[in-house]
Amino acid sequence: MSDRKAHSRTRKRFMDPESEEERQDMLKQLIAPHLESYNYFLTEGLSSAVENLYPLTLDACDEHESLKLWIRDVVISKPRDPDGGRDMKTYPLECRQSKISYTGQMTATICYEIDDGDSEGELNINMGQFPIMVGSVNCHLHGMSQEQKVARGEEPVEQGGYFITNGAERIIRLLIVPRRNHITALIRPSFTNRGSDFTHFATQIRCVRDDQSGETVTLHYLKTGECKVRMIIRRQEFFISAVMILFALRETTSKEIFKAIVEGGTRENHWEASRALYMLRSHSLKTRRDVLVYLGGVFRSVFTDLPSSMTDVEVAETLLDRHLLVHVDINSSTRNKQ
Repeated sequence: MSDRKAHSRTRKRFMDPESEEERQDMLKQLIAPHLESYNYFLTEGLSSAVENLYPLTLDACDEHESLKLWIRDVVISKPRDPDGGRDMKTYPLECRQSKISYTGQMTATICYEIDDGDSEGELNINMGQFPIMVGSVNCHLHGMSQEQKVARGEEPVEQGGYFITNGAERIIRLLIVPRRNHITALIRPSFTNRGSDFTHFATQIRCVRDDQSGETVTLHYLKTGECKVRMIIRRQEFFISAVMILFALRETTSKEIFKAIVEGGTRENHWEASRALYMLRSHSLKTRRDVLVYLGGVFRSVFTDLPSSMTDVEVAETLLDRHLLVHVDINSSTRNKQ
């Protein structure tokens, strides 16, 4: 009830403000998340996303030759009209009237390397047009006074926060997503559809990288007492034993894993200990290398962008780096950090 009352008060205050200045302040607060998010993308997020990209290695017909490609930089320019004469700037009003999109050119610097450095270079590639948010740092209205906005055919209090597509103003609806890097316990009957031993219990975490991209990892509890880790890779679900993941993360022993699982429990609680022993005894792979070799052999066909020269251990490390707890720097050596 309190939320409804607060919403009602805010709506009444916006529809009937004490002054026009108060109305504009409220509108500015409403639009701020859109502008701040887009400006972050232009100033920090895009470069961070490029840095976290993985290089692509292609094997030639000759097994001794390979081509490595990676993106070094991506730049999004302000809207411009190549046929505009002296003033090549494109303003939102022109796009509305001409029923075109308010966009800027996106250019990428792509580097290549042949045979581990025998030949290398870079190319500047035109990646097409990218939508520019009105009022953002890449918009020509950014930083203008009210008089300057009026001179360009805009409202003096134009705040922006939207895109112009084929002359129409479009706004992106914000989505509510689970809290980042936070474990949530779930009870869903649909979990039992994933296998005969699956229960409706699970925990889930949405891990977010520094470029704001994320991976969701789910830990399912089975009727046998075992736990399975679910990862989504290229829209496919994969289930891996939780014990196998623990062995893959670091050099450890079954005794260390057992003590970590039952740590903090009481002497009378034998259930946790028995489940831990069951999980450890149900797997024949007991060393980190054995587990990595196994995972690499299974997932090699999934990662088609990896060179055939990579060992199974390196493929498994790539799996962990790309899809498991990506907010933690487990193994970042394979990323596109040139």
